[in-house]
Amino acid sequence: MDTYFHNLKTRENDMSEASDKLVQDLKVVITDAEVVLKETATAVGEKAIGARAKLEEGLRAARAKLEVAEKAIYEKGKIAAQATDKFVKDNPYKVIGAAFATGIVLGLLINRKN
Repeated sequence: MDTYFHNLKTRENDMSEASDKLVQDLKVVITDAEVVLKETATAVGEKAIGARAKLEEGLRAARAKLEVAEKAIYEKGKIAAQATDKFVKDNPYKVIGAAFATGIVLGLLINRKN
């Protein structure tokens, strides 16, 4: 079973790092947006233009990183689906048995509450 999920396990760390980096970048963008709001409320002119440009640059970078993270998440899901499909095809009786056992346990729990 480990062989089926090997690729998934090795990519989990990459996804975790990408997610953390994305959150950090989004926090920076939010901070830049707050700065823009404060500066444009009190000053008009070169300061406001510079702050808006900085915000636009941050938003472009965040969008690009979000697209990369989205692709990575899609690939991770695809790998997991392929591994699950392969496991089910290679072990149909184990899967049927697990589904049956799960159904029995859930049925017992539901009837127990009534």
